[in-house]
Amino acid sequence: IPQGTTFIVTVNYTGRPGVYNDGDGTTEGWFRSNKPVGDGAFVTTEPVGSMAWMPLNNHPSAKPTVDVYDTVNAGKTAISAGELVSTQANPPDANFPGGSVTWHWRSPERVASYLLTNSIGSFDLAQQTVNGIQYYWAVPSSIPGSRKAKDKAVTDQQPDITQFQSQFNGPFPFTSNGVVIGLPSASFAEEMQTKITFPDGFNRTPSADVLSHENMHQWFGDNVSEAAFNLTFWKEGWATVGEYLYAARIAANKAGGPGTATGDAAFDASLISQFNTTYGTTNKSFWTGAPSNPTVMSLFSGSSTYMRPGIAYLALRQI
Repeated sequence: IPQGTTFIVTVNYTGRPGVYNDGDGTTEGWFRSNKPVGDGAFVTTEPVGSMAWMPLNNHPSAKPTVDVYDTVNAGKTAISAGELVSTQANPPDANFPGGSVTWHWRSPERVASYLLTNSIGSFDLAQQTVNGIQYYWAVPSSIPGSRKAKDKAVTDQQPDITQFQSQFNGPFPFTSNGVVIGLPSASFAEEMQTKITFPDGFNRTPSADVLSHENMHQWFGDNVSEAAFNLTFWKEGWATVGEYLYAARIAANKAGGPGTATGDAAFDASLISQFNTTYGTTNKSFWTGAPSNPTVMSLFSGSSTYMRPGIAYLALRQI
């Protein structure tokens, strides 16, 4: 192939999507949802679960732009990265006796394979444009209305969290953002690019501090990627700072508000207290293992992957 030539590679692939079991006992990938019967699927894939459902170059530095086309049963919703381009109703055929709909999502920004979601099922999908960013929020249709209301109270905070984080991260790097809540009980919430995923929708309402953590990832880990999986600590440390800043913001609001002397003092005091508490731990195992040299078991270790890098960034802020 001559240098500079444009070419197309077509990969013909057929497979049954599934769940990948990590070496540390956690699970990720394509989770079937059959309660209620025939509900659909929930996809959350960090760090390597994407290979459980699609052929790919599985490395965080491989970041294409992506168009996703899902043809699903009529009445089902397909959700992927970026913005919804179109929905096309199709007549009944042998595969879809009741008819089908083709959903087309496009991510104009480059996305690492492990950050691409593709959940399909019975969802209530809402969208809203705030400050030029298109937000999409999806919750399982089958959960009680009281649970949906609790979920909405949290997800409605995402534009405000994004605006707050933009003050110190710079402009939001994508044209869209959002949350997908799934029914299956995956191991943890994840920062799928522009569609943050929360599992176990029947039993667990997302928390605003975890939403702050995952939303911080849209800058650190999603827009700017780690060079390799062993550097997971780099982006998880920044996301942990997102939680610390969220707590500091609450402290500032209670003390008089941002921009006031008492509010700003409370903001700094919250971060200093967080650093002192974490750094002053008497747990000797907390300091075991270099963050950049994890084992499979410790890739998502709370101390070396999250809290130690997080307080290091707080120290840099103080300096």
